[in-house]
Amino acid sequence: MRVVFRRSCGAVAFALLVLSPASAQDTVRVRADGPPKWGSGIRLVQEVAIGQLDGPREYAFGQVRSAVMDPRGGFYLYDFNDRQIRRYDRTGRFLNLVGKKGGGPGEYEQMAGMAVTRDGQLIVHDTRNSRITYFNPDGKVAREFPLLRRAFYVENFIVDTTGRIYLTVPLPGGPAEGAGSRHQYLRLTPYGAVIDSLLLPEITVDRTGPNRGFFLNTSAGSRSSFMELPLREFYPPGGHLFGSSHAYRFVVSRPGEPVLVVERRYTPILLGTEERAEWLASADWLEKNRPGGYKYVIARTKPPIRALMGDHLGRIWVEVFGPAEKRNDPPRPPGDNRPQLTWQERNRFDVFSPTGDYLGRVTLPAETVLLAVRDNRILIRGKGADGEDRVMVYRISLPDRP
Repeated sequence: MRVVFRRSCGAVAFALLVLSPASAQDTVRVRADGPPKWGSGIRLVQEVAIGQLDGPREYAFGQVRSAVMDPRGGFYLYDFNDRQIRRYDRTGRFLNLVGKKGGGPGEYEQMAGMAVTRDGQLIVHDTRNSRITYFNPDGKVAREFPLLRRAFYVENFIVDTTGRIYLTVPLPGGPAEGAGSRHQYLRLTPYGAVIDSLLLPEITVDRTGPNRGFFLNTSAGSRSSFMELPLREFYPPGGHLFGSSHAYRFVVSRPGEPVLVVERRYTPILLGTEERAEWLASADWLEKNRPGGYKYVIARTKPPIRALMGDHLGRIWVEVFGPAEKRNDPPRPPGDNRPQLTWQERNRFDVFSPTGDYLGRVTLPAETVLLAVRDNRILIRGKGADGEDRVMVYRISLPDRP
């Protein structure tokens, strides 16, 4: 069932969140409670799996931190261990290196973001050398330009679907970080000319859950202690996605377009007895070993949303919480007395169309992390039998398609 309500508003304000500043525009509200448009038989079909502990260097990964997929179906991987970008075709065959570590032309010291243009050029943001470089697919430099202002680490490099570059920078004269900080996007042309600056909208949340918590690293990515978090992500067609972890509701705000508010019914998921006991043990360990005397609250139910993400087609990927599964992880080494999470969730995403239709749920294999999405294919990172990084590409197979 998809119910649409439209109304005009002078300021965009909701019980969930407030966007500021807000322009006068229509608001479209969508109740996306119906069955998935993609059907109930969504499958992930593996097309590529690369990564090995021993063998050719181009297939031996240390820490694959980021990846992007190109229009032809190939992909680029950045290995943090050797500071190297590698290019592969859609079958996973290694093609060539792209640049190398260093400070000279076509080199990078601290790769902070990658993107691919419509014609297949790779864009690399190098924060340490403070520049942006465009590479041709063969790995050679097409052009590069210096950045006159250093980007802030939050949302510091984004390229929209028209090729414009967004860098997050502190407001002149204001604090660079901390409570009360304000930041703006510096919007650039593909050749480095400043188009304008856009103030990042701020959000406030009417809290319904605990706001003090902690994060733990797991084999499926970073996990929070179920505290309430305001969510804000850039939307590739332009604008932002907003939400709160404690309400199955998100907002799509685009300049000059009606604000879209999408809600979907959900059933709260209980933390299992053993799962909650492990989180309580981690909270107790942190309270004893971290200064400040914080007391952490571990809820008995999980919030509906973990994160928001948009793709190049304008679809919205809502990362949702789910039931945990028992893992047979090896014990920590001697001397490491930190509690261990053996109950972990898979990464799950509810996918919505640009107009708010519920398309379906994509559930990743256990202990894998989503790195990139392109059309009906996703690129993920996992671990091999000996702990080595592996990269896989899956095709999203729908019930009525091969």
